[in-house]
Amino acid sequence: MDDLEAPRSTGLDEIDAQIAQYESAVRVLKFQRNMLAPISRLPVEVLCQIFILTTYTTCPPLWMAVTHVCSQWRAAALKCPAMWSYITFERPSRWTNEMLQRSMEAPLTLHVLDHWRLNRMLKTVSTALEHIGRTVELRLRGDFSTLTKSLNQPAPNLHTLTLEYNNSASYSGIPGQSVSLPDDFLGGDTPRLRHLELKQCHLTWNSGILKGLTHLELKGPTSHPANIAEVTTALSNTPMLEVLHLHGILESMDAATYTTLSRSQHLITLAHLSRLHLHSGVVPATKLLLHLSFPSDVVIDMSVYATTSSCTPHDFGPFLSALNECGVDSTRVLDRSMNMFSLDSVSFSNSLRVRFWPNQGPYVDSPFQLVMTWDRGLASYKSVLQTIGDAFPLSRIRNLRIHLDAVVVGWRPLVSSKHVNS
Repeated sequence: MDDLEAPRSTGLDEIDAQIAQYESAVRVLKFQRNMLAPISRLPVEVLCQIFILTTYTTCPPLWMAVTHVCSQWRAAALKCPAMWSYITFERPSRWTNEMLQRSMEAPLTLHVLDHWRLNRMLKTVSTALEHIGRTVELRLRGDFSTLTKSLNQPAPNLHTLTLEYNNSASYSGIPGQSVSLPDDFLGGDTPRLRHLELKQCHLTWNSGILKGLTHLELKGPTSHPANIAEVTTALSNTPMLEVLHLHGILESMDAATYTTLSRSQHLITLAHLSRLHLHSGVVPATKLLLHLSFPSDVVIDMSVYATTSSCTPHDFGPFLSALNECGVDSTRVLDRSMNMFSLDSVSFSNSLRVRFWPNQGPYVDSPFQLVMTWDRGLASYKSVLQTIGDAFPLSRIRNLRIHLDAVVVGWRPLVSSKHVNS
């Protein structure tokens, strides 16, 4: 039997060797054929740029598939560090480590925008954050409190930082959950940081990362509400600021001196400001505005509220006066052309919303929106409406739109000859 098997084995080996030879020849021919395709004529640099674009427009399983199209594409992709620098932690941990290696020294973009994913990938995210020195964009959403302690190294290339804290208690409806960032967060050294968003995070106001920003968005609640002195000191270090968004981070203030507040002698000029969003009590909002100066055409979206606990006066007059005086070169913020002026009630509580459009109708975003809310018994609709009529140059408007609940009385003086031309 062995004598019979020997020739058979030898024959199979020879055939297998010939098959392998032919298969190798076919692969060579296929490669040569692929090289004649129009797309194969693209320079490797152009091909890499196309691959990079796919990383921002598709999920990882799809854009990583380019490495399995052909040997030319795979070789180009593996030699393109930027293709592996956008990490969203959507694949198993080993893939994150592989991408960190393939990205070499390319600038990193790290995104974890899902609370549950961050919990599952905490160790992997921590490993990625060891590369904070070459990270240009970092966005985290979830419970990252254990990660912040290790983020004490400078981030010389970081341009955009977004941190939105929430934990399991947040999803259980427990309000007021926040985290305090350590004093040495990022070593206080982020020379290229321009875009900063912190939600439910407390950062000391003298931190070096607050300097040189063009976009600052802070949203509470936090465990340490800010006083006006802290905010104004920080804003004095951001002369190039274009967008300022403060929501629920200013501490409550006693309104005993509300009507006697005066314009600060040391104004902070934000000459490049284009958008201002403010959600705060009316007293701290007024005091902050009395320290600021910005272009009169800034897009404004504000929501201020008066509460009995702060003994707020019976109208919003001082606040509107402070807002009106913020314009650079004494240009009045409220003194701009109004093609349409809109006044409506926005909820079942005591609340009014003012909007106006200079040149376009109400089907585009309003460059000015103000919501004023007050505790029941503090003020009447009539007194607030009178304040609105006195503050805004209603005699210049061409269209007036009023949409108020039946309980709102006292609006008719707005359309009297004192305020609106007939």
